[in-house]
Amino acid sequence: MTKPLILLSLLSLCAPASGAVLIAFHDFDAGTADETHDTAAAGFSATVAKGAADSRDAGGSDDSLYGDSTTLTAPTVTNGDGYLRVTNKMTMTVTYTGLSPVQLSTLYFDATYTTNTTGLTVGYKINGGSLVSLTPPPFAADPTTSGISTGSDTQTRPYVDFSHSLSGVTLNTGDTIAFEFSSSSMRLDNIALEGSVVPEPTTALIALLGTPAFLRRRR
Repeated sequence: MTKPLILLSLLSLCAPASGAVLIAFHDFDAGTADETHDTAAAGFSATVAKGAADSRDAGGSDDSLYGDSTTLTAPTVTNGDGYLRVTNKMTMTVTYTGLSPVQLSTLYFDATYTTNTTGLTVGYKINGGSLVSLTPPPFAADPTTSGISTGSDTQTRPYVDFSHSLSGVTLNTGDTIAFEFSSSSMRLDNIALEGSVVPEPTTALIALLGTPAFLRRRR
């Protein structure tokens, strides 16, 4: 029975680790300068290029979660801790320099309208390749279809929680993935990328060689 147990142990070591926050943005400064991630897992970094947009340091989402996740917590701040104001296209570029492949799972974010002139579309490019649209869009031009409230840019209003599945998307060492958020009038906050690191088979084998079951077998 020892060999089957060792095989099962090896397979379990090769399985993806449980989902975790790889990159997160929740605290924004006023102005047009690029933003750097607030939270990053080992091997990850990210920036937000605002383009024609800007950000504010108050008026963000007040909830304590990233998007519609029920487990990924974001800091809770009275009147929010700022938001990104998308007026054309905003790009969040994530760079990965770790050794093991990473399986992405979900993109989370909170959103609300500044005005009701347009909806929001989201897509991504890997290593500068073709744009892959995430469908369906979070919501259409009519805010009543998504529960989004409207008002002037200075008003505080409820944010709606969203997520997009990234199942099947894998990052390898040196890869970048750029998420494009396009709208003419939108606020974004509490943005997070979730995924799982997949140990290399050689790494898992080395770990297995040091297990008590294997050492007993060797004796």
